[in-house]
Amino acid sequence: MLRLIFAAACLLAAPAAFAQLPEPLEQALSAAPGETITAERIALRMTVNGEAILVEIRPGGEGRDTAYTLLQPASEEALSEEQAEMWAGFNRDDEEDAADSDPGESYSVGRFDAEGLRAAIGASATLLREENGRLVYGFTPQSLPGQGGEDGERDALLDNLAGEIEVDAERGHVAEVRFALTESFKPNIAARINDFLLEQRFVHEPAINGPRFAGMTMSMAGSAVFQSFSQTMEIDLVSVRYPGAGPLEAGAESP
Repeated sequence: MLRLIFAAACLLAAPAAFAQLPEPLEQALSAAPGETITAERIALRMTVNGEAILVEIRPGGEGRDTAYTLLQPASEEALSEEQAEMWAGFNRDDEEDAADSDPGESYSVGRFDAEGLRAAIGASATLLREENGRLVYGFTPQSLPGQGGEDGERDALLDNLAGEIEVDAERGHVAEVRFALTESFKPNIAARINDFLLEQRFVHEPAINGPRFAGMTMSMAGSAVFQSFSQTMEIDLVSVRYPGAGPLEAGAESP
């Protein structure tokens, strides 16, 4: 069951055909980045239950493997057990093993996936409010990004979720999407889920003239086999450098 929260980090879902959504939302989901430029360096902070590591990622290409450098803590010897599990996920490249791993062992930080969001939203969404320059739409989740978890558990979770997606009214792109539990439920006879949240955040990236993934928060709490559990994971892209993009903003440079 705990694998479900981790699998939701993947921003991948199968494309499908959907009915027309409200125009601003439809436009935001149709606004693909103008350029397909791969970042040359990403500084990513990952936090699990309050413990964090900062990692530099240099994406592979042209025969090069993706390279990872531990920035904080300064050495592997200084890692706690929780931090070591997170760091191990960056160096795992067996996709089949990763699919069967527990939270903290492996994960994916993907691109802005409009089709995955369309699959999650389904055929309809309703404007709930306008606030802080954003249009906030509500929807009934049809899927979760990544489609993680066993089918029965995933479907039971979806039946108890409410979704909201925010569109930046000025730039016309998706700024945030949230899936939150509406009430406690039992996915099976031996477990109860009391809390669940999956939130993904996006920002406008001038280098690609479109939205890019900026961060996410996932949390789950409940009980299983008469034992309580609570887990929170956060991912934040501290800085992203594209080829020829020039210097980063002050304070954004990784150590």
